[in-house]
Amino acid sequence: VKRLFGRFQEDMAKRLNELEQAIAQKDVEQIRKTTHAICGIASAFGATGLERHARQLHNQPEQIFAMLESDALDTLKTLSSASESKLAALIN
Repeated sequence: VKRLFGRFQEDMAKRLNELEQAIAQKDVEQIRKTTHAICGIASAFGATGLERHARQLHNQPEQIFAMLESDALDTLKTLSSASESKLAALIN
């Protein structure tokens, strides 16, 4: 379980970095791919809030550009961190 949790942490860090780059480059297709991957990771670990927000961005990636781009990324980071804390508490 701890090893899987480590994978969750690594995968989320990687995907959030990829998403940040995709947003900076305004690459809608990469945003879709990355948020799809985040949905899968979140779903596998029961992080429903994170999955819901990532799915919303996946289904309408252009909305990121209608709001402050940093807000979309910050929300995902906050949800990821909260999910990570909850998972860590369950493991310990």
